[in-house]
Amino acid sequence: MDVAIRHYAPAAVENALPLIVQLADGLDTAHAWGLTHGALHLRDVFVTPELARITGLGVVQALEQVGLRGPLRRPYTAPEQLSSNEWGPAADRFALAAIVYELLTGHRAAGTPEQLTERLVAVLGTRRATRLA
Repeated sequence: MDVAIRHYAPAAVENALPLIVQLADGLDTAHAWGLTHGALHLRDVFVTPELARITGLGVVQALEQVGLRGPLRRPYTAPEQLSSNEWGPAADRFALAAIVYELLTGHRAAGTPEQLTERLVAVLGTRRATRLA
């Protein structure tokens, strides 16, 4: 996904939405099976125009079983990972949201909440962005 974002972001919502849904569905399925990613990053997402797949599910869990710590990949790292080293499904969703934000705006999710919302409003339009905020 990092190459796609570098060349094509900001992506049109109608083009990005099918890929976003596939990624969210993939995470939901993995979580239902007890797998988390824990360090989701652009390079863990492979995309074609019609297909999106997440790689590396379960790696952080395997690292922890042998006493190693998973990587922290800012700005995709959830606050709870930074403060308490929690690697659950919520942290994966945070990382996915940061990836989606970058895909739709062309910018990494950084700044104040107002700045982030302003960028989303520019991409999605006022009605859609305020429903998400």
